[in-house]
Amino acid sequence: MDAVNWLHISDLHILRNDPTWRNYRNYLLETIKKNKLEPDFVVITGDYRNIWKDTDFIEAERFIRDLMGELNLQLEY
Repeated sequence: MDAVNWLHISDLHILRNDPTWRNYRNYLLETIKKNKLEPDFVVITGDYRNIWKDTDFIEAERFIRDLMGELNLQLEY
């Protein structure tokens, strides 16, 4: 049986124009790149945005697309 590698991240609380979120986002993407992580899929659970605003959805989508690109994974929906 082949191993399946996955990345689980949770409770991101994405908030647009928040330096704390940008720092975490950059740290996560850099850590993935530096450690050459190669998961087969990603699971995102918990609160991925902080407040109910359309702009938070845009920021969340941007992060997910960047994350999938960094991991060389297809984004399917």
